[in-house]
Amino acid sequence: MKKIMITILCFIVGFIIIFLGYNLFFKKNSKGNSKSVSKNVNEIKENYNTYVIVSKDTNLYNKNLKKIGKINKDTKIILDEESKIKDKYYKIKDLDYYIKYDSVSKSDEFTFDNEYKTYKNYIVYNENIKTKDNYKLYYTDLVSYEISSSDTYPIIIKDDNKYGVEFNSQLYYISSDDVESVEEASNSESAIASDIAVLNYHYTIDKNSEEGTECRQSICMSDTQVDEEIKYLSDNQFYPVTMQDLYLFLTNKIQLPEKSVAITIDDGWYLTRMIAILEKYKMQGTLYLIGSLASPSDYSSNYLEIHSHTWDMHTPGVCSGSHGGGLLCLDEQTILDDLKKSRESLNNTDILCYPFYEYNARTIELVKKAGFKMALGGGYRKAKYGDNIYAVPRFELGNYTTIDEFIKIVN
Repeated sequence: MKKIMITILCFIVGFIIIFLGYNLFFKKNSKGNSKSVSKNVNEIKENYNTYVIVSKDTNLYNKNLKKIGKINKDTKIILDEESKIKDKYYKIKDLDYYIKYDSVSKSDEFTFDNEYKTYKNYIVYNENIKTKDNYKLYYTDLVSYEISSSDTYPIIIKDDNKYGVEFNSQLYYISSDDVESVEEASNSESAIASDIAVLNYHYTIDKNSEEGTECRQSICMSDTQVDEEIKYLSDNQFYPVTMQDLYLFLTNKIQLPEKSVAITIDDGWYLTRMIAILEKYKMQGTLYLIGSLASPSDYSSNYLEIHSHTWDMHTPGVCSGSHGGGLLCLDEQTILDDLKKSRESLNNTDILCYPFYEYNARTIELVKKAGFKMALGGGYRKAKYGDNIYAVPRFELGNYTTIDEFIKIVN
């Protein structure tokens, strides 16, 4: 009996020791795991940012966290605040798509050029594309996303062999080869432009200063007159198009708001006051700069883009004609060298305006050969689809233009 009692007692003591040991071990490891989980969550939260860039080729996941496609390195992504932090995934803004937290790095807010910057001002078509089950999204010519499902997108841009669509609050392109069908839709009731007034300014001066004495041509306009005109555009909510917008519009690839206008300035003289007015009303303008006159850095402004007015062909009397600028008659190589120098000085711009509005068939062919895709002249009428893209008409404004005449021009 005594042996039995000792055996039972040993068994009880052994059980207590094992039980206590197990609990101590579990608590220790549970505490470690808790610290590990907490550290992981903090790390994921710390890595979160509204704007991120994909740091390596990685997978794209649906809301069930199942792989739905791929995202390529350097793709810019805007994240949603409602990310699955505990599951180690970030949600992509406005979409039911996710990406792993360790596949991205923080970024400053994104900046874009050309239509990638201004596409939100375009009027979406009342048509949608339905993609095939596997399709790609392109930013410029680079693939950013490969998605293994079929999706539907409203059309923003109709290009020759691709469509511009919005994805993650950014503009992307989908190849026509990846489109199953185009379907009618009710995406917008906004009025669209059928033509656009392209305005042409030259010199903006203070007529009561020395400038007023020096600049006596009709194209020398007072800052008060120019201010009144740009204020009218701003007050009446005109959209001031970029030159890329104008090109896409004239080639029938986008729809622009009915109240759209292009503000262009030729040469580069007496420009300080014009830039101040554009900045005052937050209206986009375009300078066509004579390259030999000054550096484009002298005209830096968030409201001014700069394109070519040739490098040094803005000299009257070189050729026969009204003003006789050099583009009309100089030898081919001289003209091509000049245009090449102008383009290179302006980040390889592909848009030009002719000095003195003068051009002929030979000029147009040389401008094309030099790599320009659009050229502006004169003509005093609105520009529309069907116009020669190398002879875009503009309204020349001067100190003789009344505000009533200006209002008729833009409307």
